[in-house]
Amino acid sequence: MKNEPLIAKLNKNVMKLSNIVLELDKKVSQLSSDVETINSYIKQQKLKDKEKLQQTKEEIKSGWWFS
Repeated sequence: MKNEPLIAKLNKNVMKLSNIVLELDKKVSQLSSDVETINSYIKQQKLKDKEKLQQTKEEIKSGWWFS
């Protein structure tokens, strides 16, 4: 390896770096997808909570104590 031309060593290092960047990109993509899934779930839960609160308000308004 000591007698290996400088360009070949440089090429190997560039390839290693390229592979590392590709792996990181895959991980970032997966994390981004996971974050989107979590955000979607949170939005759904907020909508359900909002609907439940509205339903509770309606039930209170139509309760016997207000009749």
